[in-house]
Amino acid sequence: MDVQKKFLCPRLVDYLAIVGARPTSPRNVNSASPAVQVPELLRRYPAEDHKDFPLPLDMVYFCQPEGCVSVGPKRTALRDATSFVFTLTEKDSGKSRYGICVNFYRPIDRPGAGATRERRDTHLRRESWRKSMEKSSDSAFSSDYRSNLGPSDSERESRRDSEPMSHLTASRLAPISGDSESGGSHSPSPRASRKRQRVRNHSLTSLCLLSHHPFFSIFRECLFILKRLIDACNENSSPRRVGASRQINSYECCYPSVWGVLTGKGILDATASVVLHDVREIETWILRLLSAPVPVPGKTRVEVEVLSPHIHPPLNFALPDHTRFSLVDFPLHLPLELLGVDTCLNVLSLIILENKLVIQSRDYNALSMSVMAFITLLYPLEYMFPVIPLLPTCMSCAEQLLLAPTPYVIGIPASFLMFKKNFKLPDDVWLIDLDSNKVTPPSGDHEELPPLPEPEGNILKNHLRQALNSMNAPNQSLPTPSHSSTTPRELGNMLRRESLNPIHQTPQYQQVNLGYNPLQRGDIPYMPGPGHPPPPQSFNPFIYGNDVDSVDIATRVAMVRFFNSQNLLVNFTEHTRTLRLYPRPVVALQINSFLRSRPRISPFLQKFARTQAVEFLAEWSLTPSNVAFLRVHTGVCDPQQIGDKVKWFNDNLDPIVFRVWDDNSSLATALNQLPQPEQPTDESGSDSEGENNSTSSSYSSLSDFVSEMVSSDLSPSFLASDTGAVGLSTTEEVQAVYHPPSSLQIPGEVP
Repeated sequence: MDVQKKFLCPRLVDYLAIVGARPTSPRNVNSASPAVQVPELLRRYPAEDHKDFPLPLDMVYFCQPEGCVSVGPKRTALRDATSFVFTLTEKDSGKSRYGICVNFYRPIDRPGAGATRERRDTHLRRESWRKSMEKSSDSAFSSDYRSNLGPSDSERESRRDSEPMSHLTASRLAPISGDSESGGSHSPSPRASRKRQRVRNHSLTSLCLLSHHPFFSIFRECLFILKRLIDACNENSSPRRVGASRQINSYECCYPSVWGVLTGKGILDATASVVLHDVREIETWILRLLSAPVPVPGKTRVEVEVLSPHIHPPLNFALPDHTRFSLVDFPLHLPLELLGVDTCLNVLSLIILENKLVIQSRDYNALSMSVMAFITLLYPLEYMFPVIPLLPTCMSCAEQLLLAPTPYVIGIPASFLMFKKNFKLPDDVWLIDLDSNKVTPPSGDHEELPPLPEPEGNILKNHLRQALNSMNAPNQSLPTPSHSSTTPRELGNMLRRESLNPIHQTPQYQQVNLGYNPLQRGDIPYMPGPGHPPPPQSFNPFIYGNDVDSVDIATRVAMVRFFNSQNLLVNFTEHTRTLRLYPRPVVALQINSFLRSRPRISPFLQKFARTQAVEFLAEWSLTPSNVAFLRVHTGVCDPQQIGDKVKWFNDNLDPIVFRVWDDNSSLATALNQLPQPEQPTDESGSDSEGENNSTSSSYSSLSDFVSEMVSSDLSPSFLASDTGAVGLSTTEEVQAVYHPPSSLQIPGEVP
């Protein structure tokens, strides 16, 4: 327990941040906002840094890897919120912190919209006066008015843009097309017209949570709940809800909103008491979440009530102890599905043999999780070189990391190399494309990748294929050792015996590991004893269910048994010599002795035995921090005994209830009044077809969008200092609700 207290961060969540771009101030109303801006830290909680973990300022680039993109209402494909994970690793200590990010496009007011509305209101008043003159009984005056008065500048605008003027909402979204230089004498070119019609009134916004602990799925749920709470308050405090007149509604951009205040745009004053109250309630919710303690591995579980228990069940946080696999809160089999078993094992071999790898994909989430999955599958080995699941495109000089002389595994967005115009990928880097399932070898001289040793390689492939196929099986109980005639103890003894002496392979061993039934092939005349029928053809002792979590455990078990096989690392500690124990163990592996002890010395093994991962394993095995691999060596494969998910050991933990939600909070009222997602088209809140027909905000082609992104200035910018709490303005108010834990909370112990 002393070791856990020393290394386990007592805070469940370290920081919560809002990232985006601050509103620009164009020189005139006709200037368009840039397609891509550098992301900035708009709001952070808490405002002060933790002593053991200051907030990294470059986290904003990881939240929006390709910059803060502004788009228009017709890009409906970008409407849904997306989430992904990234890691931040300290250079000196090697500690990794995790970032969970939810990105979405938030409606914003177009720069210069106030001036645009003023000009259009002037036009409406002039038009109303003209119509009243036409209805006058003095026909001579009307005739003189129509014949003698020339069209004004605003009338020229109305003639060129008469269609959008028929809809007030559409006119709010449509750009001003006044061309004083052209004088309206000739129509503009199609390209110039397209540029004028581009309306970027949706800006990419990120809700990001930073933590020492990899509760990815639960943290993602927290962020989506927070977004829904802010949306509810934003809708509840809008001028339409607080009883403003139609004239005020037309100037809604001047009225502060909850989102506007949280992102640094709105200005709070005495007239915005409703908004101020809602912001205060949201910030109280956030600071209470940041005060939650972390569960003690194998001892406690923390039940966090983020909403009323009648609305949403508490979120259950728990960590496995050192006798189970470490927590992996993402689909570990994802690269197997994306690349296939054969290609995935080739990539894994490249990582094991310490090659330089760059993995790319358009999907941030699939990219980062695939990189983390590859590293996790190395257990009990540890990757000793840099790992960056997601390297941002917009971060200055990010491409220089690909020039590192050491091996690495780095994930990049699919557009990364396209944006880095003057950069060429080094000639010793393997490029893996998750989207096209393609592995591109280095452009320079490189050695061929040696195949996995046999029969271990074939056994591993069959185990992984059976695990993937089990997810497609009907939802029924799969044959397990407890359901078959073989008891868990007998199965463990069989696995130990067969792994040490694979020459005398029983039909059950061949069925499990080689993927065929020896009775059908006639290889061995096997006669089962009374009450011992032959195993079914789909039987695999490592698969205890067809759910995703059980398949991930089966995958990890297969990898552990592969590394502990006869032609790899079984009994490799017999060939190590301990040179020093204090202050850090120094263990030497006698490679020649180790290789001579293997039945077959393959080219793969010769390279593998000389990697830093094997050298570190020799030291780590003296006092391993996790012993799940040792339990697998003894035949323990049941997720109930070695599984990492809380469902497998929840009953053995002491509950700690932590309340974030306040039943007296006004957030409940706002949440109940929030309408369900509507069918309207654009996120600005309009459901007018005429508006969509009159306003073009999409790019004519992807190349136009990419060209503007490439030409955008993504150089680092000034980070504003006023990013702390705005509703809870005083230190006393913050301290009343924010109490970050300084030590682990263990039932029965006095802190």
